[in-house]
Amino acid sequence: MSLTPCWPGESLPAIDTRYDFRSYLLHQQKINQPLRDDARAYWLAKASTLPPAPVLPLACEPATLREVRNTRRRMIVPATRWHAFSNRAGEYGVTPTMALATCFLPCWLAGAA
Repeated sequence: MSLTPCWPGESLPAIDTRYDFRSYLLHQQKINQPLRDDARAYWLAKASTLPPAPVLPLACEPATLREVRNTRRRMIVPATRWHAFSNRAGEYGVTPTMALATCFLPCWLAGAA
C-alpha cells in the first residue's frame, strides 16, 4: 500500500475491517514465497559443495558428562583498536565477527597444523 494518499486532502483507500495482523502476515508470506523458494533451491544445490564442519577437539566424549559447565570469557579491546580491526575486516568484505572466528577456529581444529 502506498503512503501517497496520506497527503493532505487525499482520502485513504477503504480497508476490509476483517483485515488483521494475521491477514498481513499471510499476505507477506504469499509475496515472499518465491524468494524463499529460490533461496532454498540455491542453498540445497550449494550445500554439497561446502566444506565439512570443523571438528573441534574434545576433552572427553560428551555422552560421559554428568553435567555441562560453560565458562564465559571476556576481553575488552580499546575502541581505537576495535575500529581499526573492524575497518580492516571490512576491506576484505567480512564482518568483525567473522574475522574473529577465522582467527579463533584454526587454533582449535583437530589436526590443524
